[in-house]
Amino acid sequence: MPRSAETQNTKAKDTASSQVATNDRPHGRHSLSVTDNRTGKSYEIPIENGTVRAIALRDIKTGPDDFGLMTYDPAFTNTAHCKSQITMIDGDRVILNYRGREDTLACVESVTSATPGATILVVDNGTGDGTPEAVRHTWGDDVGLLELPA
Repeated sequence: MPRSAETQNTKAKDTASSQVATNDRPHGRHSLSVTDNRTGKSYEIPIENGTVRAIALRDIKTGPDDFGLMTYDPAFTNTAHCKSQITMIDGDRVILNYRGREDTLACVESVTSATPGATILVVDNGTGDGTPEAVRHTWGDDVGLLELPA
């Protein structure tokens, strides 16, 4: 949670990440410095895994009756809803498979037909249903494959 620089030695436990945010910690690579131009107060917001928690902005208020800042991302274009090994993949199309071999293969076929040359990555969540083997056999290196453990 951000803490105003005006409060001396204030500590608050961020229960979601089990980290302590303080005012007396030096500005560094793992925090975001924010100055609220409405009040002139400065805040330090912890950065975890390249993200800041939207709830941390709630501490940025103009006064005691202010609810605090909120984020607005109407198209969900710059919001991660969970921690995942596959949240950010550099590619055109991602197809997630979990116990849906035939549907997954049909989806890959549809995408390759509709958008020739598209970069496709099939993510298999350790299904054990033969999808990775079928993808390799049918498309070889033309379709990427990420196999996660069960």
